[in-house]
Parts: sequence; structure tokens; C-alpha cells
Amino acid sequence: MSLSVLKNVDFKDSKNLEDWGFRAGAGEGECAVNGKFLSKENGNMSGIWQCTPGGFDVPNRANTENIFILSGKVKLINMDSKEVTELATGDTATLELGSSIRWEIVETVTKFFVISPPPVATEEKKE
Repeated sequence: MSLSVLKNVDFKDSKNLEDWGFRAGAGEGECAVNGKFLSKENGNMSGIWQCTPGGFDVPNRANTENIFILSGKVKLINMDSKEVTELATGDTATLELGSSIRWEIVETVTKFFVISPPPVATEEKKE
């Protein structure tokens, strides 16, 4: 077992993050992404993610993601119900397995994230 720690890092300054290119599915020149993984252990991933303004769809999520907004503003649009949720600095949300969300980055957003894989199906014991 290991412990991963990041201390006193200014994540608003993208030079402290790795260049992850542009977000797949975004418009040309939109959604430049920077980030840093804190952990990729036991099927979970956690870290810091930063994205410039633009939009992209995440249909039928294959995992669950918990996010905490460190800075910036984003609109999350439920692609099924069209419900709009606005998040800003200090807000948190859970993007559930199977959800379909459109991300509209209003102001460069930096988030802490934890992504968990779907539960593993197990066979029930038969008596």
C-alpha cells in the first residue's frame, strides 16, 4: 500500500500540470487539458484536471466520477433531461455510472477528481 501526496501546489498555474492535449470530442481549438494523476491504484484514478473553455459530451459514462471544483466555472447538462447544473469554486458533484453529461466549460476550470470503475459482478451463492 502506498500514500500519494501533493502539497502546497498552485494548480491555477498550468506549469505545475502536465499537458494532456485537447479533450476528445471538443470543437477545434477548444478544451485544452492539463492534469496530474495523484494515483492510479486498484482500478481507481485520482488527480487534478484543468480545462480551458469549450464543450464536449460524455455519453453513457463507463465509470463513476466524483469531482470538487478548485477554480473556474462549468455547466453540466444532463443529455437526457436537459437539466443544467452550474458548478463553481468550492462545489462538488458525482457523475454516476451510465449518466450522459455535456460539459460546457464557461471559465477555465480546475477540478480534483476520483474515478471509480463499475462494480464487479459476482455470482450469488446457491444453496
